[in-house]
Amino acid sequence: MKAKIGLTLCIDDERMIKGRGEYYYINRKYSISIKNAGAIPILLNPEMSVEETLEICDGLVISGGNDIPPELYKDTKKTELELEILERIQWERNLIDAFDKHNKPILGICYGMQLLNVHFGGNLHQDIRLACKNPIEHGGTGNKITHRVNIVHESSLFPVLGSKLEVASMHHQCIDRLASKFIRSAYSDDGVIEAIEAENILGLEWHPEADSSGLSIFPFFLSLIDKNKK
Repeated sequence: MKAKIGLTLCIDDERMIKGRGEYYYINRKYSISIKNAGAIPILLNPEMSVEETLEICDGLVISGGNDIPPELYKDTKKTELELEILERIQWERNLIDAFDKHNKPILGICYGMQLLNVHFGGNLHQDIRLACKNPIEHGGTGNKITHRVNIVHESSLFPVLGSKLEVASMHHQCIDRLASKFIRSAYSDDGVIEAIEAENILGLEWHPEADSSGLSIFPFFLSLIDKNKK
């Protein structure tokens, strides 16, 4: 029986499709990557209850998105941000609590990793360029670039990815204080945290659906589901 992986969607409140009402959207590469790894992608939406989602899905992927409102991690600094809408954030936080409580694996990608960290008590730098002395380019605001990440030897990712790899990056925010639930699994050359992990939870700041790391990451995520079922 193939695993069923729930994918959260972005909610467009007419910022992208002007004057056309509300739409859900997601880059198709997410579902293709899950299918290629041997699972069934299920596109989730807030009209599904948490209980229904848990019943249907063996694992949860929180896809990329916009910036998390700073008030959610008690930051009063004012910078120019493109905020994710609160409906999506609260919906995904409810899913995180439910999947974590039932020991069903969670994968957070880019915004998804940042949300995991904030949800469990960590915080963020609102802009990498203001936080790092010598930042490398990480992309962001729709701009995709590639850069190197270094995998921590003691992490669960090291046997999967090796010590270094080039990844697709599209973010301008990053983790400041890491939530106590997680350990750091990878970092970029400027010290930005690029991956975090806890039991049954993995967060990646890069986009594995958009680079070759996805060929290893998504099967690894499915292996967490298999291990959880035993």
